[in-house]
Amino acid sequence: MIVNVDRLRCDALLLTTGGLCVLPLPGLSKDAATRRARAFQRALAVAPQGRATSTAATQTVLATLE
Repeated sequence: MIVNVDRLRCDALLLTTGGLCVLPLPGLSKDAATRRARAFQRALAVAPQGRATSTAATQTVLATLE
């Protein structure tokens, strides 16, 4: 999956066994995508640091992927 973010529109590009599928993301803004990507990267970086931190990081990763 690749998320295409532009000021005019946002779409997810999904590569499936049937080919390329474009999923419009009308509720996603560039700012929101940037915030989610940064939170996702931070969560991945801290996940191995301990159980409590890992739980919080896992919740962030899951929320980002929803």
